[in-house]
Amino acid sequence: MKLTLADARTAMRAVGDLADRAEVMPRRAATDSREVGHGDVFFCIRGERVDGHDYARAAVAAGAVAVVAGRVLPDAGAPVLVADDVAAALGRLAAAHRARSSSRVIGVTGSAGKTTVKELLAAVLSCAGETARNRLNLNNQIGMPLSMLAASGDERFWVMEAGISEPRDMDELGAVLRPDLAVVVNVGPAHLEALGDVAGVARHKARLLAWTSDANGGGQGLVSADYPELVAAARAEMAGVAFFSARGADADAVEVPGRMVCTARYLGAVAEGGRFLLTLEDGELDLTLPLRGAFLAESVAAAAGAALLAGCAPETVALGLAKAELPRQRFSVRPAAVAGWTVIDDSYNANPLSLQRAMEAAAEMARASGALRELVLVLGEMRELGADAVRAHREAGAQAARLGAAVVFWKGGHAEDVEQGLRAENFEGVFRAEAAPGDVRDYLAGRAGNEGVVLVKGSHSNHMEHFTSAIVRENADVV
Repeated sequence: MKLTLADARTAMRAVGDLADRAEVMPRRAATDSREVGHGDVFFCIRGERVDGHDYARAAVAAGAVAVVAGRVLPDAGAPVLVADDVAAALGRLAAAHRARSSSRVIGVTGSAGKTTVKELLAAVLSCAGETARNRLNLNNQIGMPLSMLAASGDERFWVMEAGISEPRDMDELGAVLRPDLAVVVNVGPAHLEALGDVAGVARHKARLLAWTSDANGGGQGLVSADYPELVAAARAEMAGVAFFSARGADADAVEVPGRMVCTARYLGAVAEGGRFLLTLEDGELDLTLPLRGAFLAESVAAAAGAALLAGCAPETVALGLAKAELPRQRFSVRPAAVAGWTVIDDSYNANPLSLQRAMEAAAEMARASGALRELVLVLGEMRELGADAVRAHREAGAQAARLGAAVVFWKGGHAEDVEQGLRAENFEGVFRAEAAPGDVRDYLAGRAGNEGVVLVKGSHSNHMEHFTSAIVRENADVV
């Protein structure tokens, strides 16, 4: 962190006596007393279940040099800076740190795949210089500032993911991040309860473009050309926005009044992963990457296009993408405990767009090389869809039937809508509502000697990771 405690107090608009620690330069910020290290500043965030103020003394005992709180804490054991809104103070501190950083800052958002794009882009940029990024998907008004404050500010690049669910979110995140380059991967029916419809999602996602370091001059924007609502929203925010596309050779048919930086096309699965053809402004890259699935062409195009705009050479893009790894719970392909079965762990979250793509990719893997492998779908309710929830879950069931799933295990609400969608497509397999992890484990055990692919996916609150844990081979490497 490039600020002293006195600087931090000013930046946060907080009050409090720092005594002899005014010139101390904190190491980073923390909101969990169990993760505090020597030299950190502890922020007392009040959550739904716990209140950080109750853990201030524990944080100081663990090494915190100061505490930021919403009220006076006379027995904290370290200087206490009082702010009206602790979460907002955290954001203001991160913004001040960003202003003093020499790093080139890239912000990534979208309805699906933004964490994947962040990881791919960070892998490429790290080939060109030291790169900081969000840990996991710490992408909200707490997680993103914590990630920024964990960076030294001397890195060549920052890649920070921004996730939203409410109309105000992107402006709050954008004001903190102020990216040099803003990337919007896609838009789809996610968080519709608050954001309205897909056009509303596009408008709110595209707001990140307005917060580029100089939206009227030096700032850059990159968005997908494959979503008309996003193209319109992006051009309303930034006249010179650039584009990428996952339509590959068909991208020329996309009518986009702007610069097309990169297109990508999935050429199919190979033993090492998958082949992708990237068409750049001045050439092509035919790449074999440790990634499978046509839906990943979008992520590859977004990461490659962003890296090129950030100044990377095509050779650097190829090198970085080849060494990239997807994080656990995001289309992570792993062996099941039952021989012959493969598990696709995409359990972190789900919305209609990401679920559609994951099911298509799982079906492709089940059909690979002409093998007759079963497709088993372990799915959970998609949350925050508002009035669109019934239709979205019926369509999920219909798609599962069209893809030839043998079994659909379901957890959470809207089971009746999923079943209705299955029946509408004359589903001949088995549907099990209110499934538990043991049900899937027992099913696979009973199919020992067969081969198949199991997809695990659902909204985060369903805790679908428990299903993955029940059926994977423990301590197995990702394949």
